[in-house]
Amino acid sequence: MEHLDAAEELANKAPTDKDAKLVRMFVAANRANVYFACGDFVGAEKLAKEALSIAEQLGDHDQQLEALLTIAVCERRLGKWVDAYERALRVRALASFASDAERFIIAETVLADLLAAVGDFPNAKSFAKNALTEALKIRSRRTELWAHKSLAETYLREESPDDASYHAQVAVEIAESMRNLTEHAHALCLRAWANLLHGKLNDAAIDAERAFSIADEKGMRGIAALASWLRAKIALAQDDKQVDKWLSSAQQLANEIGDADLIYRCLVTLGDLGVRSGDWQKAKDALLKAHELLDDWRAKWRDAGNDDTWLEDPLRFKATLMLAECIARTEGKVEADKFVEDVGWLPLREEWAKLEAALQLPEPQTQRRKVKRS
Repeated sequence: MEHLDAAEELANKAPTDKDAKLVRMFVAANRANVYFACGDFVGAEKLAKEALSIAEQLGDHDQQLEALLTIAVCERRLGKWVDAYERALRVRALASFASDAERFIIAETVLADLLAAVGDFPNAKSFAKNALTEALKIRSRRTELWAHKSLAETYLREESPDDASYHAQVAVEIAESMRNLTEHAHALCLRAWANLLHGKLNDAAIDAERAFSIADEKGMRGIAALASWLRAKIALAQDDKQVDKWLSSAQQLANEIGDADLIYRCLVTLGDLGVRSGDWQKAKDALLKAHELLDDWRAKWRDAGNDDTWLEDPLRFKATLMLAECIARTEGKVEADKFVEDVGWLPLREEWAKLEAALQLPEPQTQRRKVKRS
């Protein structure tokens, strides 16, 4: 950051206004990248928009694309799903028109990551596979790495660990060869997640803790948050008492940086803890908070004219089903049935009918709970 401060001072001594703007544009763009790496997505988005404004004034199309990509990845992390999707589509189209192969590929990985997050796995895989094909054509290790990471994350969210493991392992190897600590830590998280799904808990713990150590030392709060959540999930699977420590760390970091998807995942994990301990009220409180986030995301996504695929995500489906059980156990069958009906997802209704039949449910209580209709 000191070098960027020094560079900004040069802008005041630039011989022309254009030169001054050029310096300020690159300073803002590079600061945005630093802020993003540190998990300050709000700050990074603001700086990238500043860089975009200057790039537009200068007519610098190359830097406009770069700034638009940075804004899109920030919006995705902050849960601005529609904005991120539309911006990434725009970058993809502009990069194609400009024959900018590398930024076209990066835009495809951003789209893949975003569509995987909203549960649209077929389209996410299509974008990521095409990105990998194009990356191999231009022999770009950076874009190849991003494509493998996108494929790994898509398969992880889909809970297809065999495919995820392959792409996560390749991502680790490429990141190591590039000697990029940020990418290496992120790839380790993906490999830890794959090992978690495979039930290789010791291997998963080693990778997650290594990723956390790197991220914590370098101030990479976004990766540290992800590694903490993964470590909490591993501890939960191992019935390890450290689950509370790691989950608390993940929640604190996720809330600090505003990582929407990770905030949701932490709440679901907290709900899972409550269910496992038989504390249905505690579980319901956490899962309701998660559901309110999901409900808002689904509504905004549909309002923008997109297909509602959010509950195709196995985690979100299971979390919603788990919430229905919590409502049934704390408020009774009638309220649980209303909740499931309001969610408006046929596979959920079918699965709930099977689960409900096997449950010993309490009599309905007088307290009523309001749930916003999706």
